Amino acid sequence: MAEHPRQFHYNRSIGRTAMTHQDEYYDNMITMLELIWGEGYMAPGGPGNVAKMLSGLDTKGKRVLDIGCGSGDVTRLAASLVGPSGSVLGVDMNAESVAAARARAAQSGVGNVTFETGEAASFAEPRSFDALVARFFLMHQPSPGETLAAAARAVRPGGVVMMLESHMAGLLDTQHSYPHSEMYDAIVRWKCRVVSAAGADLEAGLALYRTFRAAELPEPELRMEAPVEGGADSLIFRYMAESIRSMLPMAESHQIAGFDADEVAGLEDNLRDDVVANEGVLVCWPVVSAYCRLAR
Repeated sequence: MAEHPRQFHYNRSIGRTAMTHQDEYYDNMITMLELIWGEGYMAPGGPGNVAKMLSGLDTKGKRVLDIGCGSGDVTRLAASLVGPSGSVLGVDMNAESVAAARARAAQSGVGNVTFETGEAASFAEPRSFDALVARFFLMHQPSPGETLAAAARAVRPGGVVMMLESHMAGLLDTQHSYPHSEMYDAIVRWKCRVVSAAGADLEAGLALYRTFRAAELPEPELRMEAPVEGGADSLIFRYMAESIRSMLPMAESHQIAGFDADEVAGLEDNLRDDVVANEGVLVCWPVVSAYCRLAR
């Protein structure tokens, strides 16, 4: 398959240059990343998070809205949960992401999904969905509480609102490797600087409680999960190298030094050697999931 352009897009939904996690990925990374985090998932926040939050809920035949759907991985998982009698609408401002989502859904044979380009409000009638989901979306919004409140109006009484967000700042504040890896520390800090410079909130994960309350939603149930990887065969080393490679244009545009193309060329092997030599492990970005049910 052809590679996605390694570029960053203007997100009209927030009115400024923004980098989303989706911008890190192109087709030859997908298989590798799915092996780390689960089928259809190219970052932490995979099916485990979603399944845990939906555990015990009657999802069959429901109608779901996925905002900021990107390449549609959460959309397709929701489609599998609602079954053929249900349906899922994925909405994203980026036309390239929506095109990729449609292609991947067709490739997977998922027929109960629809993808549209534009603002979610343009496609969501009030109280017309049983559930609202989003992943790595609110962290790119200047007023996440207002954004969530507006989107939640599309959910029927008794319906579900579920958000998943990175808490990238967690690796700045706590132990991200064992034993401590100076090389991984440099990677973590560089990636956080670039994502922050692009306008994203590094603390969006643990801020979800406050965001739900600002949206005047019921108190959410929250969970945090972070993959821990080690061993010579782990794909985490390649992921980190390719992720940094894809972020170099954004770093250059913000004059953020730390890595260049020559350094990235050997980064996968160097990081692997550093971790394996010390029989170490790396902690990847923590993801917080928040769930609530609206009053009937």
